[in-house]
Amino acid sequence: MTSETKDSTGVVVTAVATTEPDIESQKQQQQEAAAAAAAADSSVDEHDGKCLGIAMSVLLIVAFIFNFILPQVSFLCIIIVVFIASTITGGCCCDGYYNLNLKPHVKRWSTATLLCVVLMLVVQIIGFEALAGGFQVSNTGNISQSTVDGASVGVVVLWALSIVLNFLAMIFSAIFTWGRGCGAPIIPL
Repeated sequence: MTSETKDSTGVVVTAVATTEPDIESQKQQQQEAAAAAAAADSSVDEHDGKCLGIAMSVLLIVAFIFNFILPQVSFLCIIIVVFIASTITGGCCCDGYYNLNLKPHVKRWSTATLLCVVLMLVVQIIGFEALAGGFQVSNTGNISQSTVDGASVGVVVLWALSIVLNFLAMIFSAIFTWGRGCGAPIIPL
């Protein structure tokens, strides 16, 4: 933008205004951008998903206890935990209700829980099939004692692996729920 005026001596004075910001306004814009980024980061609620995490933890404890007493209840609890953990990790149609806005390191604990629970589900399915197959074979009467011993060792190994995976899933679920600072990136001062 330019403007011209004549002074009292008759000399034409031209003033030119530029739209380029000066250094001070550039610094101010950077500070405003940093404040906006901090405000966006503060929109992450530390309590998002805690109710789902508590539900996962309780269901995993129930699954662990019923793994010894009634494995079908344990299996059902694991299926529910898979649904909850996958909702937290990947989103779902009902995820909009919770509007989860989790930090990446918090979401990783839910992903670790989901991985352990899915592996445990696969191991339990294989164990159920091994038990069902073992009963059918032993009812025919055409099986030797060494085969039964070998099959029972395999079932025990699967059962122990299921317990280890359940324990790991409980740990990861507890960290997701109550240890939100674990695994957080370190910000240099």
